[in-house]
Amino acid sequence: MSASAPVREHLTAARGASAICRRDELAFVRVSGRDAARLLQNVVTSDIDALAVGEGQYGLALTPKGRPVADAWIVRESEDAFVCACETVAEADLVAMLRRYRLASRADIATVTDELTLLERPLAEPADGWHAGPLGALLLAAPDAARAAWDVAVAAGAVPIGAETRETLRIERGLPRFGIDFDGSNLPAEAGVVERAISFTKGCYIGQEPIVRLAHRGHANRELRRLQLAEAPELPATLQDGERDVGRLTSSASLPEGGAAALGYVRRAVADGAELVALDARGGRVAARDAGRVAEGRP
Repeated sequence: MSASAPVREHLTAARGASAICRRDELAFVRVSGRDAARLLQNVVTSDIDALAVGEGQYGLALTPKGRPVADAWIVRESEDAFVCACETVAEADLVAMLRRYRLASRADIATVTDELTLLERPLAEPADGWHAGPLGALLLAAPDAARAAWDVAVAAGAVPIGAETRETLRIERGLPRFGIDFDGSNLPAEAGVVERAISFTKGCYIGQEPIVRLAHRGHANRELRRLQLAEAPELPATLQDGERDVGRLTSSASLPEGGAAALGYVRRAVADGAELVALDARGGRVAARDAGRVAEGRP
């Protein structure tokens, strides 16, 4: 068996909705209490009031200028309790922001990373207590319950995969990751997360004005796009159209069948499908083709 065979098998299982993984890279912040829903509704960009118990939704916490502080997958545990699954690098900032805007609200904010486990079935449909997530079905549970659900899934044929395989699938599917593909230096419209993260029908939230203004009166000058490369370059890498710099890569992953998938920012004026070159950190030049926008970034 070749060295790449397990990698190919795991990625094939993930592409075929037949895999399972643990999201150990995430931190969990619980917001609970009588005013928990109101606090989150005032802070995050998604519509918390529309979230049913046992379901989750994607949202952003923004600065007043509309820059991301964190992104989170927000699960409603009960009528008065929510868990925000966020990147570890954003945990402290998210907690600090929630506490800053809590004011007189009756809401408790606590890190509960050691109390919960998040399982994912990439590209799978939700069933049996699993709910729909951004890359497949998710199950948030206490460790013992998560282990039992894991055993049931594996016994039914699910293939356990690691973080590297999940990361490859994420990049291939064009799902940006906070702290890697976007952060506080980016606008949500640049990162292509507006359609997934922002409600244009809910009430006010922190950072709403610049988001609405850009959505209705203009557009971002650059946008995150999917790219297909001849091989995975060493990051950081600059994207060039001829001799002109038109963007930069943010993440890439080698594919077992050859070539690589990548995400990167490209000037909006560059046409979809453009043939580009990635100039990597070693000075190497890698052929790259623009495979289209991560999202349109419009409401």
